[in-house]
Amino acid sequence: MLADSWFTCESFVHAVCELCGGAVHYIGLAKVNPKLRYQTNKSKRPQNIHELIARYERIASCYCRKYKCKYIQLNVKMGEESVRIFIIKYGRNANWKVLLTTDTAMHFVRAFELYERHWGIEVIFKECRGYLGRENVRAEVTTLRLQTQPCAS
Repeated sequence: MLADSWFTCESFVHAVCELCGGAVHYIGLAKVNPKLRYQTNKSKRPQNIHELIARYERIASCYCRKYKCKYIQLNVKMGEESVRIFIIKYGRNANWKVLLTTDTAMHFVRAFELYERHWGIEVIFKECRGYLGRENVRAEVTTLRLQTQPCAS
């Protein structure tokens, strides 16, 4: 399941992990929020992203030539779920991004490519809304549900 950072929280990730007995995996960005905490095997207490960067940037960072970015790959616990996070820094940009997946065996390039598809889907949705004159779909969802009729067989 691909999702944006809006949806990445412990309860949502846990709900996705319970789908189909754990057969569905989550991939999405997570906010770089000091309140979000991750438990590593080596730490005694959960840490936020800034603490993880300070601890692992020098000893565990890798460089991806394909996407020209530096990343730190960690298997952590988010609440009760085991997840793999990739803390990513593009070029000389000082900002870090967090890509999270529940598939703890997934490699960085594969996770990045899967998440990259998310943007193609977003562009298609935006263009469709524009062509249909439905730029503000969220406000019209209730109206559309009321206007929708079941198909006659």
